[in-house]
Amino acid sequence: MRWVFYLAAIASGISAVASVFIKESNASQLLQAKTKSICDETGNKNLEAHLEKPQTEHPIRDLLHPTIRQDLQQNLLLAILLGELLNILPRFYDNHYLRRQRKLNKGIDPETKIRSFALACPTLAIGLWLFAWTIPGRAPNVPWPISMLGLVCIGFSANDFSYVLFGYMTDSYGFYAASAVSALSTARTFTAAVFPLFMTQMYEGLGNNVATSVLAAAATLFCFTPVVFLRYGRGLRERSKWAVKGEEALRDENYHRGKGCEGEH
Repeated sequence: MRWVFYLAAIASGISAVASVFIKESNASQLLQAKTKSICDETGNKNLEAHLEKPQTEHPIRDLLHPTIRQDLQQNLLLAILLGELLNILPRFYDNHYLRRQRKLNKGIDPETKIRSFALACPTLAIGLWLFAWTIPGRAPNVPWPISMLGLVCIGFSANDFSYVLFGYMTDSYGFYAASAVSALSTARTFTAAVFPLFMTQMYEGLGNNVATSVLAAAATLFCFTPVVFLRYGRGLRERSKWAVKGEEALRDENYHRGKGCEGEH
């Protein structure tokens, strides 16, 4: 089981090192660099790169705000990254709850660990609805920070799903955790592979607002899932042939310390 994480860490390390050597591929940046090189070689300072928006001299005070705004508009990952970082807040609560239960010499039911999942599901739906109707086509004049707020919500939820669902599967299946997590990973990978096959056509046909609203509606429908797991999760585990049963989940101290699935594979 540990080698699953070792291999993932090794792959991540190799990717991080390789990313340092990635060359610039942005067309405008390459054109500017080429123009500057020609100017340096010929001494002709009148050459300009013909970009979509010609660059002119501006005081730094006038240049700073539109530059930052344009960067944020073109690099939406920034807002999603902020949301992912904010997802550390529920982890403080999880740690507090775990410490309190240990002081009371009580076990941890797996369902108690998905409380932030109940927050992340509606947050995703809200973020998608907010983003859907604050972007151009049908909402061209909405200030861009409002759209970014929607993406912050999406980033928060996406990170929470990864952290909480994988943890819940591990806690629920104990010795068989690796198999359960593999099934979840396969489902996510399959979804990620299928969606690009029709997303371009969907957005071109329906437009940005309606197409994103379809995703928001789907996210809204799934808001009931954390309620189901919080209320019926223990009963569902009792019926499962492979899941950890209620009393076993609450009492096995090694299980709570993350040692329950070391023996598998």
